[in-house]
Amino acid sequence: MNWPQIRKQLRQKDPDQLIDLLKGLYDLSLGNKAFLRLQFSANHQDTEFLEKCRQQVIEAIYSPRRKYPDYPKFAQARKAINEYKKATGDIHGTVDILLTYVERGTAFTSDFGDIDEPFYERLETALSNVVDLIKASPTRIQLYQNFRPRFLKLRKEAGWKGWGYGDTVNEIVAELDALFPNA
Repeated sequence: MNWPQIRKQLRQKDPDQLIDLLKGLYDLSLGNKAFLRLQFSANHQDTEFLEKCRQQVIEAIYSPRRKYPDYPKFAQARKAINEYKKATGDIHGTVDILLTYVERGTAFTSDFGDIDEPFYERLETALSNVVDLIKASPTRIQLYQNFRPRFLKLRKEAGWKGWGYGDTVNEIVAELDALFPNA
């Protein structure tokens, strides 16, 4: 069944049936809960859902609780990030968990040594996505100000990591500092 067919069916439902349908969607997932709460709230950030997605990213990439983790599960982490972004539309929260993705990947390579080129490309892509979100935000200056300490720490941690990763992080932070000199 496609969307026009579903819409036609929805138009035939009475308000109580629609409320029951929305309640079912609400109970189905945290993403749905976050989406519906934000539709009816002045608060533009669902901190419970943000924290859940951040923890999913940490567990997928590199949890500090595990001594010998598996190779990072980047697809699983991206799924959590995309779910948060689609459910909430919250740029600040999306930047936050994308940065968490990059930070945990950087910690992984710091603790376990040089990894292959695709590993670093994934981190660089995520960092580029962060920059794009910041640049596109109407509150870009404040957004960068809020996250600048994490960017500076990331630049230091990336240092001379393999495959030019440290250089890329340094260039990205320098670009952001040039764009927002008073941040």
